[in-house]
Amino acid sequence: MDGVWLVCFGDRLQRATFDRQVFDEHSQTVRLLTYGEPLLDDLLALETGDAAGGSSAVVRLSRIVDPLLRSCYRSTDEGPVWVSTVQELERALAAGEGAWSREAEAAARRDFAQRCETVLARWQER
Repeated sequence: MDGVWLVCFGDRLQRATFDRQVFDEHSQTVRLLTYGEPLLDDLLALETGDAAGGSSAVVRLSRIVDPLLRSCYRSTDEGPVWVSTVQELERALAAGEGAWSREAEAAARRDFAQRCETVLARWQER
């Protein structure tokens, strides 16, 4: 369904949308993510801040124009690794602090830029 996301959080896989019309059409099977909705509150609680160097286990990079895009990266000895699931994000945050060199942060930003280009190309095809 257009406008519906599969959100895996905790031990559940749920269909969710930010679109009121999609929710109205599929209210029995889709959750509307809006302020005050517990699932959205839980997801927002995972906020980690934008990359600024330092000792955070995870950095979040954002593209703040339409469409808004965000990705999280965790630090490893081999360099930054894109975080692709909420479970992976939870594990990285639970593991604690990691070291982010300027080079690692730059590599994460390059990867994020490439991912944005791919997403934008697909988005413009719609």
